[in-house]
Amino acid sequence: MKIYLSTNIASLESFFDSSIDSNTEKIISIDLSNFDSSLITTLDRMFYGCNSIQSINFSNFITSSVNTMIKMFYGCSQLESIDLSSFDTMKLENMQYMFYGCSQLLSINLSNFNSPLLQKCDSMFYGCSQLQSIILSNFNTSKVENMSYIFYGCGQLQSINLSSFNTELLKYMDYMFYECST
Repeated sequence: MKIYLSTNIASLESFFDSSIDSNTEKIISIDLSNFDSSLITTLDRMFYGCNSIQSINFSNFITSSVNTMIKMFYGCSQLESIDLSSFDTMKLENMQYMFYGCSQLLSINLSNFNSPLLQKCDSMFYGCSQLQSIILSNFNTSKVENMSYIFYGCGQLQSINLSSFNTELLKYMDYMFYECST
């Protein structure tokens, strides 16, 4: 399937959402490396329910204007790894449910995620039951109020370094590590 996009799009919200278009359920690989994403402000539900996607190429994908990534990869149950190291998250405010239900995700590198405006990241990795490794070394949590359920059900997670986490404004952390039994 070939997809042609205009270069002046401001939102990719629900673009590959399988609840809207059942054809997206058949997509296995997506290459966004040549897509001009410089005007994008929201990536909410972009790959919602795309349970057959195994790989996504985000090289050259510009996210410097993006402020929300709510449920971006929600239910991408076949995705094993993803490289978001090129993402600029300086304007990002909300990452709720971003990787919710990505049950085959083994590792993720978010070392470049410095989000000084981030307020919500609850349920971000909820149900990532195979996740073994996660790098959050620059993850800015200075304005985060809600981290409830962030690692809920991440039973294979061996270790995690949260030394960069600033929890001064944190109000909610219910079930943050529930079912992380390893």
